[in-house]
Amino acid sequence: MTKHWAAAVAAAALLGAVAVIPGLAEASNPTPALPLHSGTPFLAAVPASGHAPNATAEASQDWSGYAATGATFTSTAANWVLPAGKCANSKQTASFWVGLDGFNTPTVEQTGMDIVCDGTKASYQAWYEMYPRDSIYFSGVTMRAGDHIAAKVTSNSDGSYTLVLSDSTEGWRKTVRASLPGTKNANAEAIVEDLDYPNLADFGSVFFSHVTANGKPIGDFSTTGMYLGNGSSFREDSVSALTGGDAFSLTWLGSGPGTGSGTPGGHAAGSGASGSGGSGAPAPSGSSAAAGFSGAPAPSGSSAAAGFSGAPAPPGSSAGAGSSGAPAPPGSSGAAGSAGPGGAGLSGSSGP
Repeated sequence: MTKHWAAAVAAAALLGAVAVIPGLAEASNPTPALPLHSGTPFLAAVPASGHAPNATAEASQDWSGYAATGATFTSTAANWVLPAGKCANSKQTASFWVGLDGFNTPTVEQTGMDIVCDGTKASYQAWYEMYPRDSIYFSGVTMRAGDHIAAKVTSNSDGSYTLVLSDSTEGWRKTVRASLPGTKNANAEAIVEDLDYPNLADFGSVFFSHVTANGKPIGDFSTTGMYLGNGSSFREDSVSALTGGDAFSLTWLGSGPGTGSGTPGGHAAGSGASGSGGSGAPAPSGSSAAAGFSGAPAPSGSSAAAGFSGAPAPPGSSAGAGSSGAPAPPGSSGAAGSAGPGGAGLSGSSGP
């Protein structure tokens, strides 16, 4: 909850009761070495007057996936296969969950799993959360990449919620009943969340299936697709169209400035997302990743862009010259920058 303590304290009046159903689940705080899950309501990358249902996917700084609106939602559910995590540093995370509310309301009733990075080592933790309350972690569970996960959140007639998370591969199931004042049941969603944007752990890709709201395919309602990014040149992931009204995939593209995955020749990433680091060296030759935001130029033959404060791209590169850089050298396809060496050539006259 590191970046959301203030919001949680300010919303203390919303804190409600939580009860673990006897014999079905147990919950505990995580071990001290693990960072706290820090889920939040939807944060749009660019402020707007409203969401655009059934339109092109919206950029977000915490959620990617799909949210249903335009009805009262009493349940949401989804299945997915837990992806393997690749970590560049301890700031990176990726969270996979289903929930009610949060897209245009201040609470979120949710359950799911996180990829947690300890340096370059990835581990997993399972949890539920009644935001703005702190998340609660399930003890005594094992999770591995490739496990088949199912999650469901149900709003009960007495105002409480039943949250169910199961791993059929490992053979466990956790069920919790919890209450929280101020919920609206206005949205239903299936989400991959960046808990510390822009530090999304490399999850490769994940496929959500049997995504339902009120027991129907989520596509039966007004839906909004979301991806993680800044609304212009930078994306951490991509979201597919809905398939059959109840399935979609998300694909990792990169993590943001200052993190740098340093994975040579890995996923294609834009705007320095998964190059050699936010302040690092150039992306390796033959890699499709972009160079770090303040890194050196991408090597010859690379399709990466030069760093934002780096030197101009060398001959033979397809990268642009910097936005504040000198003209791109011969053989480059980039445009010249406006004042000093750098990457991404956004303005100025074309290079020689």
